[in-house]
Amino acid sequence: MPSSTSSSSDRLPRKHVISAALGAVVVFVLLLGAYELTARLCGFTPGINDSMANWSAHRDRVADKPGAIAFVGTSRMTAAIDVPLVRERYPDRAVAQLAIDATQPASVLRDLAEDPAFTGVIICSVSPAAFKEETLWSQEPWVVYYEHRWSISEMISYRVGYELDRCLATRQPSWSFISMISTLAKTRTLPTPSHRFITEDRSRCLDFSKVDQDKLRETIAGRRDTLEITPPEQWLANAALMEPGIEQLMERGGRVVYVRLPVAHEPYEYDREVYPRAQYWDALAEATSATMIHFEDVAGMNQIPVPDGSHIDMRSQAELTRLLMDEVERLGVLD
Repeated sequence: MPSSTSSSSDRLPRKHVISAALGAVVVFVLLLGAYELTARLCGFTPGINDSMANWSAHRDRVADKPGAIAFVGTSRMTAAIDVPLVRERYPDRAVAQLAIDATQPASVLRDLAEDPAFTGVIICSVSPAAFKEETLWSQEPWVVYYEHRWSISEMISYRVGYELDRCLATRQPSWSFISMISTLAKTRTLPTPSHRFITEDRSRCLDFSKVDQDKLRETIAGRRDTLEITPPEQWLANAALMEPGIEQLMERGGRVVYVRLPVAHEPYEYDREVYPRAQYWDALAEATSATMIHFEDVAGMNQIPVPDGSHIDMRSQAELTRLLMDEVERLGVLD
């Protein structure tokens, strides 16, 4: 039978291991706290990291919700709409921001319009790039993820990440360890917050007061070199692919609104030169069952500043949202 002395000596290493483990945990927590504090002192705040899972969670919000309002499009739409204002204005309607940056809206528009469970209103941003052949179905990966991968396990994983995003500034991509090391190596300074951030409703708020004005002018001027021209026949043929879905949605009592959001004077003059309104927008208006709203035709909308040529500043969101929804109501879309 072991002696009490040997038994006590056996327990000592265990105590040391437990003490060391607790000490390591305390040090780790303190380091994380210091990392978070440094991020806050540098001006970073908690914000949502957008992802296919985040998009899918918002897509769920308008599924099977009578009278729901879904905003569809690109970064112009995410920057344009004050979602809380829309929810306040229409408290009995589900509202979701489903626009996706750096893509075009055809896939999401078709997915919603052809979904028997969706009976609401789709407000879709349409620009000259919307029905280009090369990028027509560029939002398809989000639709495929939602239809085939969005599951209970994905929802749980997303929810954990979402709650961490809401609490920790260090979850911001530009404050990741790799980004911080890269910035330190290049500039010998810590990263600074971006002029854009994503809210919990997927709106993209842009603060152009934090952007160098010379760079903004370069952005506007450079847009002429990146816009590829799609012939009107092809552009309208691609737009026509949306019509079966639009008609199905209208049979269920829903509606689609195509909206041309404000563009700054210089790039819009170029748009009108290479994408004449009569051959594109006006021709689409004659061919589609969707309701059409062009910023040129709505009093006040063409007066909203567009600092980088394509996206409005966060301070203009509420005004543009009010003007757009006033026009949507005037045209009887929500009746």
